[in-house]
Amino acid sequence: MTLRNERSQRKNNYRILAQRFVLEEQWEKAVMAYEKALSFSSGEDALDLLFDLANVYWTMGRMRDAVFCYKKILNKKPVPGAYYALGVLAFSDEDYKKAIKFLRKAVYYDPAYEEAYYYLALTYDALGRKKVALELFFQCIHLNPYNAVVYSDIGSLYEEWGQYQRARRYVKRALSLDEGLYLSWYNLGVIEQKSGHLARAEGAYARARALMPNYPPVYLNLSSIYLPLGLYEKSAFILSQGIRLGAKSVNLYYNRACSYMRMGFRQEAIGDLSQAIVLEPEAREWASRDSDLKSIVKEVP
Repeated sequence: MTLRNERSQRKNNYRILAQRFVLEEQWEKAVMAYEKALSFSSGEDALDLLFDLANVYWTMGRMRDAVFCYKKILNKKPVPGAYYALGVLAFSDEDYKKAIKFLRKAVYYDPAYEEAYYYLALTYDALGRKKVALELFFQCIHLNPYNAVVYSDIGSLYEEWGQYQRARRYVKRALSLDEGLYLSWYNLGVIEQKSGHLARAEGAYARARALMPNYPPVYLNLSSIYLPLGLYEKSAFILSQGIRLGAKSVNLYYNRACSYMRMGFRQEAIGDLSQAIVLEPEAREWASRDSDLKSIVKEVP
């Protein structure tokens, strides 16, 4: 066996070993095996191994090590996937300027990189540049007309702008592609609620709850339907359901305190406001300006 073939065989052996450790979730051993494989590799093989090693570091939460791997790849070759990964990591850190730089590089080297366009859209959305985000979402649809999540995101933008008919059309398109998207059902509920179709909103929120029982906004929005109608018990009941199912949120306790006060349950309201303040100390300030709760603020420890 030639030296070159021997090195290739050792690289493959260590890579197989690393992949086994990954399947067994033995992350530290996987790292050591990938590093050994890298010591016997070069060229394109090294790039693939660096990607695999970066994925392990990402899973372990060792983001700096993952970034090091991606940058090492880019020192060898401008690989779109490495730029994309760095962009996603920067987006996760809310470093939007850096995210745009890396994601723009990804689509420069691969103009058909749908996922990179998607994260670019999310980044511009987070920056408040909604029209740019919309253009990028449409670019995603151009590349893949069957991406339900993107249709849902487009619908959310139109809902923010008060264009409910258009928003409804895009969210329903998302659901026609994938009925299991709880955020799409939630978005549809928001659209119907803002359009004044409360029964339809309830139905959409019910579907969202069935898919994601611990998603707090569903319970908050349902309570906001019932509270103005004077259905205080129903409002308190739905908020209690959310709390019981683990959808812990300062707003769930806060809103239930409001419902209890309107029902005349003062001690229960004090208990909920106290819990809300534990979760978010600023809730005390909110309550001091709230007509429902300001009379009990001083009774909360």
